[in-house]
Amino acid sequence: MRILYVRLSETFLGQHQLMYKPEMAEFEQEAKNLIMEPLTKPNFATMAKNAQVDKGIFQTVLQNIIHCTGELLAENNIVEIDLQEMGKFFSNNRQVLYDPLNKLKPNAPQGK
Repeated sequence: MRILYVRLSETFLGQHQLMYKPEMAEFEQEAKNLIMEPLTKPNFATMAKNAQVDKGIFQTVLQNIIHCTGELLAENNIVEIDLQEMGKFFSNNRQVLYDPLNKLKPNAPQGK
């Protein structure tokens, strides 16, 4: 089974005084039969080129977005951040839960 997955680093969690909900730690421990993606380091040069901006500017903007995400998760009691195909973050009183998107989920019927 393939799952798009975002794992928050201990540094990020500590910087924003966040913690994983216990269910999240259990999910990661039991995920031995799953392929967690992305498994590769992002190529910022290619991403910056596609966005038509300088690599340094792109990295700074991305770091600012990630920092703001941490602040949102830490400063508000209940937060949901929808990352579209990458899943969702839920935070309740600084306890973070990540709900990955399962690539094998059937698509909902599309309207015309």
